[in-house]
Amino acid sequence: MILQLKAFRCLISILNGYISLNEYYSLCKMFTKNDEGDPKKHLKTTLRVLLFNHDDSGTITLEKFQQLLHDVQINCLKAEFNKFRQSSNKRDMISVQGFMRAVLRRTKVSQIQRARFIDKSEVYKTLDAITFDQFRSVIVLLNNFSDFEVAVRMYQIAKKPLARDVFKRAALICSGEKLDDEIVDILFYIFDEAGDGHLSHSEFVNIMKEMETKCCITKNRQPPTHNRTILQKVC
Repeated sequence: MILQLKAFRCLISILNGYISLNEYYSLCKMFTKNDEGDPKKHLKTTLRVLLFNHDDSGTITLEKFQQLLHDVQINCLKAEFNKFRQSSNKRDMISVQGFMRAVLRRTKVSQIQRARFIDKSEVYKTLDAITFDQFRSVIVLLNNFSDFEVAVRMYQIAKKPLARDVFKRAALICSGEKLDDEIVDILFYIFDEAGDGHLSHSEFVNIMKEMETKCCITKNRQPPTHNRTILQKVC
């Protein structure tokens, strides 16, 4: 999403701060090497009406593009959220087991390890269900997990486990999401295999780090240039 916004900012800086319908199809022609022809001859798709209005007089601004990306992401998350919601669950809530299945499906943990985590979630009685906002905050963190890994790297080097307050502070700095205590308690309960009330690097970071290897197309990704700033804020 960050790369998409940066690319869009570059485009609108060249095109007077917005993109019209004709400019949109010119860009499509440029990037796809296909002759899109007269925009007026194209069907009015839902996306076209959404971006340019019914009379094609609208324009795409940075704010509209950001809102579009946000709405698409929220709708995708809601679809995934509802996939793990059982009929017995309250509206806009999923069970702790459903939440863990949604998180673990992003990783490459073994079936045995996955089953062990799910079993632990089934006996968790402190919280009955997870709200959509709680679910979304964790997914946003996982989508920014490379920065989170950098933020807690000093604890790995010092061979110190993560305490709850450090975990929450790192999550806030790296994702902008303030995880509530209920979600943090669940994550610590499930992934704290040593039972010491802390998370070691191998217990959580190494498991979730594999998610990026699985999902990202670009290999050998270079660490972000703001690594030192992230470390300073957390430590």
